[in-house]
Amino acid sequence: MSSKWEFGEFLVLICLTMCYATGGGLVYCLGLMQSTWIDKLNLTNSEASIINSATFAVTLLPAPLVQALRDYFNIQPYIVFSSAATFVSIGLYLTSAASTFRTLLISNGIIFSVGIVFSVTGTLTTVYHYFLDDKITLVSACVSSGMGMGMIAVSMSFKYMEPIIGWQNFGKFEFIFLISYILAVITFFPPMSRLLGVRTRKCKEEELEERRKNALLNDDNCEEKPIFQSKDTDLAKALTGSGLLPPSNDDQQSSSSSESSKKSVCTTLKNLLTNPLFLLLLFSWVCNEATYNAVMVHQPERVVLMGYSLGNGADTLAINGAVQIVARFSVGLIAERGLISVVRLSQISKFILGSFSIISNFFPSLLFQTIFMFLVGICGGIVSTTDVILIKDCLTEGRELGISILLLMDGLSSMISIAGAGFLYTQFQSYHFVFCILGASSLTAFVLVVLLEVLMKRNRSDTIHYTPL
Repeated sequence: MSSKWEFGEFLVLICLTMCYATGGGLVYCLGLMQSTWIDKLNLTNSEASIINSATFAVTLLPAPLVQALRDYFNIQPYIVFSSAATFVSIGLYLTSAASTFRTLLISNGIIFSVGIVFSVTGTLTTVYHYFLDDKITLVSACVSSGMGMGMIAVSMSFKYMEPIIGWQNFGKFEFIFLISYILAVITFFPPMSRLLGVRTRKCKEEELEERRKNALLNDDNCEEKPIFQSKDTDLAKALTGSGLLPPSNDDQQSSSSSESSKKSVCTTLKNLLTNPLFLLLLFSWVCNEATYNAVMVHQPERVVLMGYSLGNGADTLAINGAVQIVARFSVGLIAERGLISVVRLSQISKFILGSFSIISNFFPSLLFQTIFMFLVGICGGIVSTTDVILIKDCLTEGRELGISILLLMDGLSSMISIAGAGFLYTQFQSYHFVFCILGASSLTAFVLVVLLEVLMKRNRSDTIHYTPL
C-alpha cells in the first residue's frame, strides 16, 4: 500500500510517461527507417545496421556518466529535458537532409542519440527524484508503458505519412513529438513546479522525518505502542516505504540511509559490481536486450524480405507497442500487489522470447510473424519493467546508478547485436542463422535469472535464520 497521491505527482507521472513515449517510440521504430535507407539510399543492410547500432550505443552507453554528472553538479530535471529537446530536434532535422552513410551516421547515430540519452536516462532516474519508494513500482510501470504509446504513434505516423510526404519530410514531421519535452521543462522548472505543487523526494522525506519526530515526541506511550498504531496510517506507510521508518522498533536502522548517502560514487560503484544479485540481473538483462533490440530493428526488413510490404512491418510494430502498454502497466500492478513473483515473470518472458525467436524462422507467414511480434511486445514490455523493479530488490543503495549501468550495458549489447545481425545477414543473405543466435542469447538470459531467484531465496533464508545477539 502507498501513501496518498498529490496533484503534483500526477503531473510528474504524465510528463515522464510522455517523455519516455517520445524517446522510446523514436528509437524503437528506427527499423522502419533502416529499411527505408536500404531502399531509397541504396545502403547495404550492414551499413544501415551500423547506423542504428551507433544510435543505440550512444543512446545508452553514456547513461552512467550522465547520471554521475547530474548527481555531482546537482543538475535539475528541466535542464536534462531541455537538453534532450535540443539535441533530438537538431538530429531529426539533419537526418531529414542526409543522403549518405556518413551524414546519417553523424546526424542519427550521434547527434540524435545524444538527445535520446538525456531523454531515456533522465526519465528513468527522475522517477527517484520525485517519488518515495512506496510508489516506485507502480510509477516505473506507468512510465515504462509509455514506450508502447510512442511506438504506436511513430509507426502509424510513418505508415500513413511517409508515402505522402517522403521519408525526409517525415523526419521534420517528427518534431511534433517533442512537445512532451517542452511540457516536462515547464513542469520541472522550479518557479512553475512550486506553483503546480510538484515536490521533490528530498522535500517529502524531510517533511515526513519532521512529522515522525513530532509524532514520537507527542506519543507518551511510544514504548508500549508501535508507531504503526497511529491513526495517521498514510504517514506510517509512507515512512516505511521511503526507508525513513523501519518496520521494527529498532530505530538504529533509520540512520542507515543517511550514512549510505555519504559514500562516494566510486564506493557505490564498487559495491554494485561486487553484488552477486546485481551482477546476475545485469548479465541477464544484457543477453535479453541484445535479442530484443536486434529483433525490433531487423524485423521490419525481415518482413519485407519475406515478400510483404513495409506497411505490414509498421503494423507489427504498432501491435508490438499496443501490447507493451498493457504488459508494462499490468506488471506494475501485479508487482505492487504481490500476485506473481517479479523474478518469475522475468524468467517466463525471457524463455518465450528466446524460443519464439528461433521458431519464427520456420513459419514465414505474415500471421505468424504478427503473432511473433505480439509476443515480442509482451516479453519486452514485461522484462523492461520487471528488471528495473528488481533493482529495488537487489540493491539497498545506488539504485539510480544501478539503472544507469543497466542502460550502459543495454547500449553495449545492442550495438554488438544490431551491427552483428546486419553483418551476418550480409554474409549469409538470410536471417535464419541470425535469429537462432538471438534466441540463444535470450535463453541464456533465462538461465541467469533462474540463478538469480535461487540466490535471492538463499539470501532471504539466511536473513530469516539469522538471530542477532
